[in-house]
Amino acid sequence: MAAAASVGLATWVAVGAVLPAAPIGVPVLVAARDLDAGAAVRADDVRTQSVDPAMAGAGGLADPAVAVGQRLATPLAAGEPVTATRLVPAGPLAHLGAGSRAVHVPVADAGVVGLLHAGDRVDVIRALDGARIATDLVVLAVDARPESDRWDVGTAAGSGVLLAVPASTVGVVVQAAVGTGQPGGVHLVIRQRG
Repeated sequence: MAAAASVGLATWVAVGAVLPAAPIGVPVLVAARDLDAGAAVRADDVRTQSVDPAMAGAGGLADPAVAVGQRLATPLAAGEPVTATRLVPAGPLAHLGAGSRAVHVPVADAGVVGLLHAGDRVDVIRALDGARIATDLVVLAVDARPESDRWDVGTAAGSGVLLAVPASTVGVVVQAAVGTGQPGGVHLVIRQRG
């Protein structure tokens, strides 16, 4: 019995030494079906598949949460790996909610622009009469300041912000910002974070 066990063990070791080891798979996110360029990736558009590491490729994603909600820069065929380069980089419009429009608003007081960051919330005040024309708007982006004006907060003429404005309020905000038959201009009031 011991001799048979020894022969069996020796055979198993010999065969294992001759046969290549089974490759260890790595998880890769792949398209569950053909997807068009520009499509927003939904959870059911992708699946995780185990593949040979040599086939995984650079930039392959494994976590569906990274891709879901992003837009595709190029089409993907079913089974094709989802990579970071196939997704459109998130920009300021990624935070634009349904029913809102992105509106660039030149601001009369350029100094406040230097204090703002994407994600801040502001109220819009018409400079002409001090009327509050929009409240609690999300700042999507802030105009880049020329390097020469970076530390001179009060002099950057033409500074503005990109705001998420409810569709029903866009006309009022634009009219106040540019003025129609009357001097235009708006001031922003920064709301407390929280």
